[in-house]
Amino acid sequence: MEIANHKAFLLTAVVLLAGCSAMDPVPERNNAPVNVPDAPSLVARGFVQDQATQEALRGIRIVLSAFDQQTVVRRDTSYTSTEGLFEVVSPQYDVRWQYTLSAFDIDGLDNGGQYQSSVIEIHINENSPSYNPGANSYLVDGNIFYLSH
Repeated sequence: MEIANHKAFLLTAVVLLAGCSAMDPVPERNNAPVNVPDAPSLVARGFVQDQATQEALRGIRIVLSAFDQQTVVRRDTSYTSTEGLFEVVSPQYDVRWQYTLSAFDIDGLDNGGQYQSSVIEIHINENSPSYNPGANSYLVDGNIFYLSH
């Protein structure tokens, strides 16, 4: 009797799993493609290296700041990897805002020395090839910080 129950359970499980593959796909959100953020996102990527040795610097804090005139609107933070790479994502941006990307050495001597901070200004424009309306994002790639002691 117990074997019959296991067979019935397995048959039911197979039928249910087969039915799952025939289900309708998950509906798209607001008629937008899946994995597209609701609000436009600004993505800043880059690299940080020692100016003298040209070695990658890990553990550098990267801050993407947005200003509306003189007022800070948002700040988003990331840190460099062991390869010196970073990516900061701001889930909101506006072409009227001004942006800076700042690098700060916050770990002292842990990454080979005490490095001076540095700032890069970012200018965005929706006519730029970096703007991707289909992905609802703006990519600012290739930012390189050369930090010195």
